[in-house]
Amino acid sequence: LAGMNEVLVKDTKEQWTKLRFDIFDTNIRIWVNDHLHINRIDTRFRDKGLVYLHSFGTHVQIRDFAVYRFIL
Repeated sequence: LAGMNEVLVKDTKEQWTKLRFDIFDTNIRIWVNDHLHINRIDTRFRDKGLVYLHSFGTHVQIRDFAVYRFIL
């Protein structure tokens, strides 16, 4: 996993990689192993919709997947 000019995880085959996605209104934050990886504002995903997980051709295992909806 890499981005923003740095490699966050060199090899994910021997260890679990913790991903956290915080999406609130137009704010999108993605955390990799408790380090902020992406912090963006994007208005294209404001409406209700589906959650789609895609691994770009890599075999993955997912555990402890949860979606929370906050009502204000």
